[in-house]
Amino acid sequence: MSLNPILVIMFAPIFAVLWARLANHAPTTPTKMTVSLIGVGLSFLIVAIPALSVTNGHSTALVWIVMGFVVLTWAELLIVPIALSTTTKLAPPGLTGQLLGLWYLAAAVGGAVGGQIARFSEVLGYGNYFFVAGFTVVMIGAGFLLIRKRWSALLAPMR
Repeated sequence: MSLNPILVIMFAPIFAVLWARLANHAPTTPTKMTVSLIGVGLSFLIVAIPALSVTNGHSTALVWIVMGFVVLTWAELLIVPIALSTTTKLAPPGLTGQLLGLWYLAAAVGGAVGGQIARFSEVLGYGNYFFVAGFTVVMIGAGFLLIRKRWSALLAPMR
């Protein structure tokens, strides 16, 4: 799957310029993380459209998969640099390396858990699986949206 790395290389400079230009007017870390989470859910919902079409015996355009990857890559470019930066800012002195390692361990565990959850695609079918997963992640993002102000207040000393 080389599409995601290509998209990261294409969009990373755009996001870097965007955050540099926004400077102090950029959204807060919790807002970026919430938007990223909702973006991941939306990417799954986008992929659900062709998956449902194929499940029903119809053909589908590759553009749906590409659009899903584009939205997923945008979400990734929102979360990864922010999360790593936040981790280094919040880490107690002397524990930055361990906490960054924990970040990557969490990503590995998330990949393993995601692989196990993907088994539900056999039961639900791909279209329903992506729809349920996307809807669930969007709802979790909406929950984060509700606590975003409190979350921002907790991180205010870091800014």
